[in-house]
Amino acid sequence: MVGLIDIAPLTKTVTIRDVAVDISGVSARGIAHLLARFPELRALMAGREVAIEGLLALGGDVVAAIIAAGTGVPGDQAAEQAADRLSIDDQADLLVAIIELTMPR
Repeated sequence: MVGLIDIAPLTKTVTIRDVAVDISGVSARGIAHLLARFPELRALMAGREVAIEGLLALGGDVVAAIIAAGTGVPGDQAAEQAADRLSIDDQADLLVAIIELTMPR
């Protein structure tokens, strides 16, 4: 019999600058933290589908925080700073994977 531990958490690997980065979805607790910290994110997430362009338009702080949360270190300042230094293309690749795992449907 398959249990909850067998199906969670889902992960995916994204290659950034020839380095494999493990991505996981952002948990409900992590989303609540992000929404409390970034109220502008709430409006975007109110829709049924979150577009990468919409996330990128919210600005670097929001994007960096989502990437940190999606790489397993929500709220970690060093991780957010590292995510902020990535190119827009790299950030978009990571966001796509994070969104797919966070909201698979």
